[in-house]
Amino acid sequence: MSTLANKVALVTGGSRGIGAASAVVKAIERDGGKAVAIQADSADTEAVKGAVEKTVATFGRLDVLVNNAGTAIPKTFAETTSEDMNRMIDINLRGTLAATQGALKHMQSGGRIIMIGSSVGERVLAPGLVAYSATKGAVKMFTQGLSREIGSRGITRRAIGRCLRRPPQRSTATDLLTKSPRWSRLWLVRRRRISPART
Repeated sequence: MSTLANKVALVTGGSRGIGAASAVVKAIERDGGKAVAIQADSADTEAVKGAVEKTVATFGRLDVLVNNAGTAIPKTFAETTSEDMNRMIDINLRGTLAATQGALKHMQSGGRIIMIGSSVGERVLAPGLVAYSATKGAVKMFTQGLSREIGSRGITRRAIGRCLRRPPQRSTATDLLTKSPRWSRLWLVRRRRISPART
């Protein structure tokens, strides 16, 4: 496991309210780091890009992006509406594309882009996740294609698969912080030491 010291990281998604975000910020600060909560709709590409720009404006640079925002609407495909599909595509795919594109404008050699994927992006074992799995499969291929373009810049990407043990839209900022306190930092973090998850 590598260690990233004195880095600035932006982690998208994971919160269901400003109260949860504030709790995460306080927890990071108690741990000796610096954090700012950025309120943005992950389905709004302009808001996502704005969060990236605020990161850079606040801390002067961006070293790590964790694309964690995601949602699922468990329904059979016959029951899934156009609104459902658009919601999942906007958050799971378009938001990820926008955040990554915005981050790459500021990342230097040594930068890291981490994609939080899902096991159903590769293999679907239960009904009701057709549209969700399609978006996560798209993120997987996006990650592979991206590596062909950014490797020469010294920027690496990692995909972390997440097994669905409960609907992902129920995850909260507190859940992420509790489960992986060394790297799952919601929002914008500058720490003396950040240890990314093992892939």
